[in-house]
Order: sequence, then C-alpha cells, then structure tokens
Amino acid sequence: MKLILHAGTHKTASTSFQNNCFLNSKYLNNLGIHYPKLHFLPKDNLLKQEILLQKKSPLDLQQHSFIPRFINKGFINDLKRFFLETYQAAKDINANYVLCSGEDMENCLVDLLLGREIVNQAKIIGFKSVEWIFIKRKSVEYYFSLYSQLAKQRITCDPITMIESIENNGYLTAQNMHGTFYYVFDLINRTKRLEDFTDTTISVINFHDFINISPGYNLIKTYSPMKSDLSFFKENIKINTTKKDEGIEIKHLFNFLSLDHSNQNYYKRQNIYDEVIRRRKYVIESGIKPTIESRLSKFD
Repeated sequence: MKLILHAGTHKTASTSFQNNCFLNSKYLNNLGIHYPKLHFLPKDNLLKQEILLQKKSPLDLQQHSFIPRFINKGFINDLKRFFLETYQAAKDINANYVLCSGEDMENCLVDLLLGREIVNQAKIIGFKSVEWIFIKRKSVEYYFSLYSQLAKQRITCDPITMIESIENNGYLTAQNMHGTFYYVFDLINRTKRLEDFTDTTISVINFHDFINISPGYNLIKTYSPMKSDLSFFKENIKINTTKKDEGIEIKHLFNFLSLDHSNQNYYKRQNIYDEVIRRRKYVIESGIKPTIESRLSKFD
C-alpha cells in the first residue's frame, strides 16, 4: 500500500481540495483511495483546545497538518497511532492508497530530517512506499498571496525583507504560536533534495493543472481506476482569493501595533493610519512591483 502525502504548498487551493476529500471520503474509498480521519484526541494541547473550542470531534479535522506537528512537538506515539489506525482502516477496505493532505508538510522541504521521520514511521507501520505531491505556483503570485495570508494570521510582514529573504534562501520563514513555518519558492531544487534524502517519489504539479475542473480533480484521477466516475469531485468549490490592498495593509499595521482588526480601532486614528498605509503601498508599488518578476523568476 502506498502513502500519498499531498503537501500543497500553501496558497494553492489546498483547503478546497481537503474539504472535497473530507466530504467525499466514502466515494474515494470506492476508488481504492482512503482519506483518513483522526479518531482520537491528541496529546498536543493546542490542537486539543482547537478541537474542543470549536466543539468539534476529532472526526471533523479535514486535513493532516498534525502529522509533522506531532513530530516537532515530540508526540511520536500519536503519529504512530494515527498511521497504524489509518493503515488498518485502508487495509480493511482493500485500498491501494492512503491520501493525507496538509500544507504544513511543506516544512519538510527545508527540514529534511522531519521528512525522513514521517517516511520512516509510515514504513514501520507497513506502508510499502511513500509519494510526496507538491503544487508549483508562479512565484510572484505566491509572494502576494502569502503577503495577504500572513496578515490574516497576525504576522507582520515587511515587503522588502520578505523578498530579500526569498532571494537569499529560496524560502520564507514565519512563526506563530503553533511553530515555525517555511514557504518554499525554490521548489524544484528542494523537492529533489527531499526525494534523495528520504528515498521516496515526488511529483510536482502546476497550480493551474491542479485546480483545473476542480481543485485536486486531476490528482484524484491519476490514482483512480480507468474510466472511474469522478463527477462527485467536479463541484464548483470556492477558491480563496487575495483581499483588497487596503484591507491587507491595515491588518499588517494593526499586527505591528498589537491591535485587534476592527473598524473601531481604525477610525480612532484614521488620518495617521491612512498615511502609514499610503507609505507602505508606495514602497510596494514603486520599490517591489517593478522588479519582483525578474527577482523571483529564477524560481519559476
């Protein structure tokens, strides 16, 4: 049985794909593809609180970013239990593949030891092989999409520092209460390193091919029997789009000032905030946008 690890990357319609897989897991089982659920409360207190606060059962987690998180936080037994239960469930239905999806597995492109540990634990449980799937998005699109997303996650970004970090390292690093996250632009080179280091197979899919028909439709088709009915995977699912510039810059500013994102806070000092935002937008428009294509094109 093969374990397929769809790691995204971030901002490549992964959430839409995960939602579709979760809602249609029974259909996927019929195709020999098992999309597993977490059937126990983990020892990771933050993840446990997240589940309980949202009044969710473990069965409601639609993606698998907890896989690398279990390792980083030292909860190896939770990972072993998840892999064991998943393997047995897939075996019981005679599945050919287990498909796990989580954007945080993008970290494995930088932290190769993390990737190796995931693969080792999977093979100990009984998986014969492991394949990683990464989605390649145009670097400029990825940059601005991340700039928007990180603002929403209460992470303050300096647009110039961002692009300099990407140029020098091939990836961007960000941190929050859940840990450290890597957003990889030098995808081709780093997937080759991960492939060699973990003795696995890696597939890189173009973003527009991935979202064609429906997010992940062509991925599912690849692992399904010939002439399978995939109409259940053709639903028109909303794909997250970048917010308006004004909203993004207000969020970055309020993150820096440790203020809640609210109209009330904005209107208290609107004139001051508008001037700061105007300056930041000027830096982006005059200092970044004219050259960003050439600066990041080496990663395309």
